[in-house]
Amino acid sequence: MKTFCEFNNINENINFTNESISGLEGVRTFKNGLSVEIIKEKYPWLMQAKFKNAVIGQDRDGFIVWYKGTWIDGTWENGTWLDGEWESGIWEDGVWVKGTWKNGNWKSGTWENGIWQDGEWDSGFWFDGTWENGSWIDGDWESGTWEDGVWNRGRWRGGTWEDGVWKRGKWNGGKIFDKETNEFEESDEPPTEK
Repeated sequence: MKTFCEFNNINENINFTNESISGLEGVRTFKNGLSVEIIKEKYPWLMQAKFKNAVIGQDRDGFIVWYKGTWIDGTWENGTWLDGEWESGIWEDGVWVKGTWKNGNWKSGTWENGIWQDGEWDSGFWFDGTWENGSWIDGDWESGTWEDGVWNRGRWRGGTWEDGVWKRGKWNGGKIFDKETNEFEESDEPPTEK
């Protein structure tokens, strides 16, 4: 495992501040045998991203593992996100275990848990967590809390719906917040459009 100091010594010609500028300047720690050389060879997309205080490694199958840190911008191609904060960028594929998503575009992948604050969800599987706002274009929702946003289409299979716009899709049961009773009620029908 290389520390930030070791990484800095390898690259003496670059001024590392552990802040986001580009490349690997935001890496705090490498784990699981990951190195600069391996990133350049197998994960060059990380060289184009901006992040800070990142702890990253690789799993046995050769995918990137993001342990923690802040992703500021760039394209995430694939891997496992264990925890951290996502400020902006494009998520192409992978597994999100937990963390806070502030904004950006989710193309595909699996969301296990966390907080989604805003952004656009194109496709994928949502298993649990809190959706605060944003646009759901398509995908499968299994459980969690929908606070607000626009649901364009997809399959809903449980969870709680507080507010937002339901345009179309397949609703397979869940709880909807009733503003008159101020309670969640089980419903076999999707939320009504505003």
